[in-house]
Amino acid sequence: MTSSTDYTASKLNKKILKGVPNYSAMIGLNRSKFWTGPNNAIDNYGTIHVEEANGIVAGKTYRVAIAWLVNPKSVKPSNSKTEERIPMVFGLNVSQYKGNTATSQIRNATFQYVEFVAKNNNPIKINISRTRNDVATDDIILGFNFYRVP
Repeated sequence: MTSSTDYTASKLNKKILKGVPNYSAMIGLNRSKFWTGPNNAIDNYGTIHVEEANGIVAGKTYRVAIAWLVNPKSVKPSNSKTEERIPMVFGLNVSQYKGNTATSQIRNATFQYVEFVAKNNNPIKINISRTRNDVATDDIILGFNFYRVP
């Protein structure tokens, strides 16, 4: 690449930034994690279990999201069946003891998202599992975010 573009916030169109949380919004209960490594590293762990126990408040809304990067060379051509174009698919399930259970229903995307209201102050359990893996040789980057809506 012979040149680059500076995409700092001051240069981006304000419409693009709409909905991006500001620092004060991120100060509350907001936790992120990521996993990276060889493709089979995720499978070696089976389902990834994350428990959020601190700061859970009954009646508050929480959001959980995961996203993963897919190597462009592994994405199938546009004439393929839509559900088969993305080579890796993950599932996201969230539950709370004596509370709600929610499962992401997003299909054919490289992210999953759940929003729910905590019924009590018990820990929230998040389960991330790979449901399809058509490219055993690609490395993987999987990101996770847990957020309490202000």
